[in-house]
Amino acid sequence: RHVQTYSVAMNYYLATAINDIVSYLYDRLMTFFVFAFLSIFFFFKQKTAYEIGVRLVGSEMCIRDRNC
Repeated sequence: RHVQTYSVAMNYYLATAINDIVSYLYDRLMTFFVFAFLSIFFFFKQKTAYEIGVRLVGSEMCIRDRNC
């Protein structure tokens, strides 16, 4: 009976340890995917014609006024 109690306690300890490891890896993996998605979305987002035009007008104003 003493051996069986030790076995149950050991199984619980191993299950808890494995659960902690899986949870940690899942959290790290989700963090990586969120970071990768945001990086792709913001760094490779296509600019619209309006955004490009506003930047050109702003740069021309800076060159003309020389106050930038």
